[in-house]
Amino acid sequence: MNNVSLRKARLEETNLLTELALRSKSYWKYPKSYIEKCRNALLIDSDYVENWPVTVGLYEDRIVGFSALKIIGDEQRLDHLWIEPKLIGRGIGTILFLESVSQAKKLGWTFFRMAIEPQAEGFYTKHRAHMIGSVQSRIKPDLFLPHMEYKI
Repeated sequence: MNNVSLRKARLEETNLLTELALRSKSYWKYPKSYIEKCRNALLIDSDYVENWPVTVGLYEDRIVGFSALKIIGDEQRLDHLWIEPKLIGRGIGTILFLESVSQAKKLGWTFFRMAIEPQAEGFYTKHRAHMIGSVQSRIKPDLFLPHMEYKI
């Protein structure tokens, strides 16, 4: 999709972004009960938007995805990268990922890490991220998420 534009997320979009993240996560065929348990972990609130770089991707004036960088503990993270499920695989993730790289550079970061959906490992590998281990899910203790790093 060549006509995707980017801008900073707005405070009034927080609920919309949270719901988009939940819809995008459900693309991976998790049970609805699990998706609901993820709500707090995927919550985007006004404090988040005010304090961290949150970028939305727009197509025909509609938000079709978003990404966000955040420091969690002592780790520089790509904390969110979510796309409308019907549009996954159409290049929006790449556009938002590359914007996240640009934002990270502006922050002076030389790398960032991400705990990703296991099924998305190929996407991040294609963008030169490499596996550094796994992270235990806070929601489902028997699920270990790939932990990857991208060097800028």
